Amino acid sequence: MDANDSTPVVILRELGEGDSSLPVMVGPAEASSIIMELDGLKPPRPLTHDLIVKLLLTHGFVFLETYIYGASGDTYLGKIRYSRGSYRYSMEVRPSDGIALAVRFKAPIYVEESLIRSAPAINYLGLKEADSSREIYYLEPEWRPSQTL
Repeated sequence: MDANDSTPVVILRELGEGDSSLPVMVGPAEASSIIMELDGLKPPRPLTHDLIVKLLLTHGFVFLETYIYGASGDTYLGKIRYSRGSYRYSMEVRPSDGIALAVRFKAPIYVEESLIRSAPAINYLGLKEADSSREIYYLEPEWRPSQTL
């Protein structure tokens, strides 16, 4: 969460020995969708991301990955990649939606290396551990790039 205005932020961290990360601001609806899936909570009626999952699965598609590949002005750019048989597809999406889908499919999330290298350093305020698989931080204001989703 952004310490100033409590805007939800997803921090994508580099796997392995690197300690690089990319903070991605997300809307409250997307944040709720991501958190509900991480917590294993199922609403009485499906959320939009759940409907997309059902649609893809019903029609034989395989979700491959989410890819955050660039920025345009103050907005990150993302794609989802999926396949059916030998055909491969990609679709432009908001990174927050791509993250919500990747979480549901347990699919990888890739970030263009140049975005990671140019991401601002993150200073964490109080750390609260929600569980062993994820953490909730409060971020100092200077982390914020001029991007919104």
